[in-house]
Amino acid sequence: MGVDHKYDDRDAPILGFRGPTKWLSNFWPADIKYEGLVYCTNENAFQANKYPQADRIPFTMCTPQEAKQMGQKPMSEPRLKDWMSGLRDRVMLRINLEKYLAHEDLRNRLLATSNAYLAETNTWGDKYWGICGGDGENMLGRILMGIRSYLKTSWQPGSYPSYILQDKMLYEIQKLRRVA
Repeated sequence: MGVDHKYDDRDAPILGFRGPTKWLSNFWPADIKYEGLVYCTNENAFQANKYPQADRIPFTMCTPQEAKQMGQKPMSEPRLKDWMSGLRDRVMLRINLEKYLAHEDLRNRLLATSNAYLAETNTWGDKYWGICGGDGENMLGRILMGIRSYLKTSWQPGSYPSYILQDKMLYEIQKLRRVA
């Protein structure tokens, strides 16, 4: 399974997940089931997964804005260490896989972006998940491009990638360079 490193110049880059491309955002309403709980958005699932399983239920009953605010509480030291050393990337990949595999309309929209470069440009200073002021890792955009590549090349309807395949995907996604 390879992640496509080439972007077609004919496909205009998608810079920012707002307006007509807001559906790419983690705040887009799309129920996902993740580790036994159902969340109304990816943002809710992502923020919940900063904490132990027993503390996640409130994230299933709030807005994504409330989830983001609740996710600002300090994490335990061991969890923070795991989170910063790769767990956050695995969670983001897995919740986005859930979103695009569970919702055919969103999967088709992602595939319709063809080979466009996807960048979560923002003005709020997020330089890890996005790009702000022309600088950033754009990890969310890279994950979405990796999922799009997987859907095009390897996905079989009704299947779900194993954790081993997800780790391979993440490794290749992390190698992608920022292009836009």
